[in-house]
Amino acid sequence: MEFFIAKDTVFAKTVDVDRLARNLVAEGLQPTKGAALNLAARLLGASNHHALLAQAKAPKLATWSIPDIQEYLSSEAITTGSRFPKELPPQFDGAWQHRATALLAKAVAARTPGELEFIALVGGPGSGKTLLAKHFCKLSGGCVVDVGLYRWFTRPYQPAAGEIVVFDRPALPRSAPSASMARAFELWSHTAPRQRTVERAKELFRSEWQGIPMDAPGESIHGSIARNLAQAAPLIVCFASPEEAQHALDGSARVISMYSPAATAKLNWRAAHLVNLDNLSEHTLLRAPPEKT
Repeated sequence: MEFFIAKDTVFAKTVDVDRLARNLVAEGLQPTKGAALNLAARLLGASNHHALLAQAKAPKLATWSIPDIQEYLSSEAITTGSRFPKELPPQFDGAWQHRATALLAKAVAARTPGELEFIALVGGPGSGKTLLAKHFCKLSGGCVVDVGLYRWFTRPYQPAAGEIVVFDRPALPRSAPSASMARAFELWSHTAPRQRTVERAKELFRSEWQGIPMDAPGESIHGSIARNLAQAAPLIVCFASPEEAQHALDGSARVISMYSPAATAKLNWRAAHLVNLDNLSEHTLLRAPPEKT
């Protein structure tokens, strides 16, 4: 827990509500954990623990600063794995789940450790990309990152050794797409307080990130997020189509080493192991050779 003073008032930051409740029980101030949680919630300004949970799941952003909103969205952008739900549409039956999981496991196993390769998880809207990615992360250990919301440059993500990372791009509608963050700030400032919801914030502050998952031409390869992740652990990237995956592979920056062709090869993206959920197939994409000049 952190403490700070503002205008001669002492505040507590990052309060662990469960720990506070346990302490209330241990000190004999409350008889049960449930009663202690309700008291802790009241001490923190909520009517009860249920109301506190509701506020935590859908915070009121009307009075939040832009940096705090972005920090919150960034924390929401990373989710851990979760198994397939019991209730799913018929197209995601047990046979589909088994086949899709096996294809993804095969693609991950085909990756050459230490090389600039990634796994392309391909499918149109509703094909089950995020569903499969979360299930696979639960089985293998890892996380799913909404690349449009995560603040890459202010919170560099460092996965644990061997942890699978999934770059997801949810196919979400944007009612008011913004051309820049400055425009997003302007639109947010003109949004009525009661309409400043989490959903609205996600619409406005979502970035397109054209340079993800590869490094766009001109980007420093040493600071490339995707390069650093892919060389350390399996990197799974979601795409809408095989053509989009191939374009991302071919369009990344080309680097030439002065030492040898082998050194040049190590510096460039080489391949993508593709799983296509539209037809439940898999194959490997190779990067197109450079055009001769």
